[in-house]
Amino acid sequence: MTTREVLEKMPKIVRWKIDDLRKDYKNEALNKYEVRAQIYGYTNGLRDAGLINESERKTLFVYATI
Repeated sequence: MTTREVLEKMPKIVRWKIDDLRKDYKNEALNKYEVRAQIYGYTNGLRDAGLINESERKTLFVYATI
């Protein structure tokens, strides 16, 4: 599944949160390790809630950290 397909199947609020985390990760003023941990936790929560599977979690994690 492509990144676009994974994002399109998510509710708007989830897409907004992923985009906010992505912006935070790129922000030089913030600690990348802390934001990366937040992204990891958020994507794991989505997987645990059954919204995505493990491969989709990895796709979202890479999307948010690149």
